[in-house]
Amino acid sequence: MSNKRKPINTKPKDIINYWMQYMDECDLNFDWSEANQVCWRCGYKRKLYRCHIIPDSLGGKDEPNNLVLLCSQCHEEAPNVEDSKFMWDWIKSFHSPLYNTFFKIRALEEYERIYHKSFINELKNRNIVTDHALYKFWNLKVGRTSYHFGHPYENISTITGTYKMHLDTFDKKHPNGKYLDDKHILLEKSFESLTDSVCSLSKKYNYSVWEGGTRNIYSLCISAFHPMVKKYYGISIRMLSNGYYKMCFTEELNPNNIPRKHYTIDIGNNPNEILAIIEKEIKNFNFEYGTVSKTNPFYYVVNPFWKKMNGNL
Repeated sequence: MSNKRKPINTKPKDIINYWMQYMDECDLNFDWSEANQVCWRCGYKRKLYRCHIIPDSLGGKDEPNNLVLLCSQCHEEAPNVEDSKFMWDWIKSFHSPLYNTFFKIRALEEYERIYHKSFINELKNRNIVTDHALYKFWNLKVGRTSYHFGHPYENISTITGTYKMHLDTFDKKHPNGKYLDDKHILLEKSFESLTDSVCSLSKKYNYSVWEGGTRNIYSLCISAFHPMVKKYYGISIRMLSNGYYKMCFTEELNPNNIPRKHYTIDIGNNPNEILAIIEKEIKNFNFEYGTVSKTNPFYYVVNPFWKKMNGNL
């Protein structure tokens, strides 16, 4: 007599249609519009498998009310118990408001278990607390990682290991133990805050924003293509070492290509006044060269929120 389990006949769409009547997506790591694409437990976009709530081996039926959709990694960890409610308690307990953070959050917990320290506090102790600092930290060249044979994803301990390798590499690069001193961290935070405001203002007028870094750190170009003259026009601002800003007019998109000597107009250090100056110049450009059409402006800035906005406006 064969012990081979019967194939599951219930279709994923039937499972989704059933559960969306009873489960509030606010408690989950996904929303129902993408329930056929992302794992219901971790929220990552992966190949999905039909998983029994009450296992087949314990008499669980092949019906929509006894099935959920999980990736292979979460399927392996799913409970095998004769309790129809526990599966959803287990799924909901891992809810996170941010997508694609499930395994990273678990790796943070693993780091603290191994080293008896919070990884977040490890970053704070090194002044890795700004978007710029985090960008540089996660782009450090560290040791390689790989997958276990037959498993196409990094497991929790591997992700935790990359956290430790990044810290070790950072400490070698910064023997003083700090990314920047407290004074310069405040300046960097103020620049990031202004950058966020500039991007919001630029979105209003369909202008693009490009942040400098390689040759013109703490600089921005705010520009747009004007159809009347078929050219890019805009302004660029740059923060000095004392926190004050200078401005120049430019046809350049990338502030790294603007010589520092071109910044000749003092605009102070008051964020509201700087924004007012930028908005005034945008209006002047539009009056002289024509209003800019909505053509998906880009945001080449460190801030991860505006990076994600590229091409989505």
